[in-house]
Amino acid sequence: MNDVNIIGYINSKPNMKQKDGQTTVNFLISPRHKKDTPVEFIPCIVFGKYAESVFQYIHKGDMVAVGGRLSGRYVSEDNSLIRVSVIADNIEFLKKGKHSPDVPEPEETEEERFTANIDERVMYGALNRGGD
Repeated sequence: MNDVNIIGYINSKPNMKQKDGQTTVNFLISPRHKKDTPVEFIPCIVFGKYAESVFQYIHKGDMVAVGGRLSGRYVSEDNSLIRVSVIADNIEFLKKGKHSPDVPEPEETEEERFTANIDERVMYGALNRGGD
């Protein structure tokens, strides 16, 4: 069984891409954590029509519950894990962040640049192989 459920804050501006008729939305989520502990950033990916649907409602700073499964990316030479992402199939909106459409977007953070540059070949390859 490969089920993941995370409650946290969207930490990056969601990024939507379309390639070969397939839509993906990428964002980082920061699970709730105790004070004085390191913050973790977990990349999340949403595919297809669901991605198109949720993209207009999720914003940086929103608190959400994400349900899905883990997907790892490996280097072929030694099969070492280099990154794990959550392939989200359910997003529940828990609390709106402090964003306003009238306020200009802040500069892109390092985490946002990282999420925006997820290797599409791996994402689409995983989708075509059944999501692993």
